[in-house]
Amino acid sequence: KYLDSENLDLQIYAAVALAKFGYKSSIPVLVSLLLSKDDEVVRRLKYLLTNVDVYIKKILDKIVKQVVVEEIEKLKTQYGELALKKMQSGEIICYFGNPTSGHEHVLGYWDEWNNRRVKKKIWSWTIYNQDAKWYGERRKKLPYTKVKYLPKAGPTNAWIEIYGDTVAIAMKYKTPRSIVINNKYDAESFNTYFDILWDVSLDEI
Repeated sequence: KYLDSENLDLQIYAAVALAKFGYKSSIPVLVSLLLSKDDEVVRRLKYLLTNVDVYIKKILDKIVKQVVVEEIEKLKTQYGELALKKMQSGEIICYFGNPTSGHEHVLGYWDEWNNRRVKKKIWSWTIYNQDAKWYGERRKKLPYTKVKYLPKAGPTNAWIEIYGDTVAIAMKYKTPRSIVINNKYDAESFNTYFDILWDVSLDEI
């Protein structure tokens, strides 16, 4: 009763992983698998039990990949689309600390997003990391766009966006994650930080 032939591999992986970490709930599943009349099921289970660490890594890799996909979509929705929806012509969205990792695998989306931003005549002022010069030079060719670079090189995989009363802290490096703050006073504070950084940042590197 514990078996589902359509998801057998996943069930075996899960049962073995649970057993590895001492979860008693996995025992009925393992027993059911071992008593299976299907020789192939028993063979696969015995093989997995002798290679449990390898298969736990496979499970975790699958989970991480799914989380990455979900978080990237969340970044697009929470930051990209929400900003365009809320902002009006002539307003400014400010970014600082934009890294190379923030563009990898989603450059097509950001190109299309910026084209829509320009059509709405929304300004973008961005301070890129020095490692992201190639992206900055591409972006600065657009109208309603100003670009500078941090005065010193260094890893800042997270970047910050400010528009209206919203502050977004995002990171797409390895496992993407994000924080959104909707507060007038927080936004004012981060705008002040941005203005200070803008004054000392570089037009060219």
